[in-house]
Amino acid sequence: MQFAPTITTLEKVVFYAAPIDPLPLPYTIPSGIQLVELITDGVVYFEQDNIQYTCRRGTVFWHIAGDQTIWRTTVDAPYRCMVFQFRTDSPERIAPRLSCWQDSENSLEEFLNTVHSNFSGKSPTSQKSALLASYCISELMMHALQLKNRSPYAPPGLDGSDEEKLLTLAIEQIKKALPAMRNVQAMYRAVKIPRNKLFALFRDKLHTTPFQWLREQQLQYSRSLLESSDLPLKDIAGKCGFDHVEVFHRCFVKRFGEPPGSYRNTRFAYRDFSN
Repeated sequence: MQFAPTITTLEKVVFYAAPIDPLPLPYTIPSGIQLVELITDGVVYFEQDNIQYTCRRGTVFWHIAGDQTIWRTTVDAPYRCMVFQFRTDSPERIAPRLSCWQDSENSLEEFLNTVHSNFSGKSPTSQKSALLASYCISELMMHALQLKNRSPYAPPGLDGSDEEKLLTLAIEQIKKALPAMRNVQAMYRAVKIPRNKLFALFRDKLHTTPFQWLREQQLQYSRSLLESSDLPLKDIAGKCGFDHVEVFHRCFVKRFGEPPGSYRNTRFAYRDFSN
């Protein structure tokens, strides 16, 4: 099943969290691979045509053989990204070097969760792999084709009402201080929004509660650290807002179906490119 002129299979989908000590180094894409990096958080500095751009959540980088992965970031906002590794039968680039997710924050989050829950570093059946590859490449390319209507360097955010803008700012504040967000009371203090107001914003705009949203952010961040670092589990638990590694372990198993220790053993975003 071939769903694009140059893409044959989707070999890997993982989250990557850029370290800050030391800062990440770029990897060079080998022959036969096209790699897509979709920023989920933080900041990436990227130079093109002798201009350096600041890229944030929703920016998509399309790499072909010989290109280098993204790596320039900041200690104040180290980037995290979802990495798609495609096998290709052609060296030609199938999309612009940069593109950007065009729809709402909800649609981006839904895409990230759908992909990762169905391709969590394990080897799916050939039929499922083909379907996942088709889904991923079609979604990413659809947004790339809409690029002419929007700058790729601006974060997508939530569009529309003042309430949505307020929620966007609140989410940015919470994510910046995620290790300190031990509970929803800490969230309320951080954003200085009345409890009832914040609860209503999460319910109406994100269809969840502040606690459920916070726990999901903690677990997603822990997953990206497991896939991109060798930090001890206790340190990862602390960085993700868990007071006790036992609670982290239990929540991780419930959410992802396996212990964090075994999860990290088979996953690293750029393992194939590091010698």
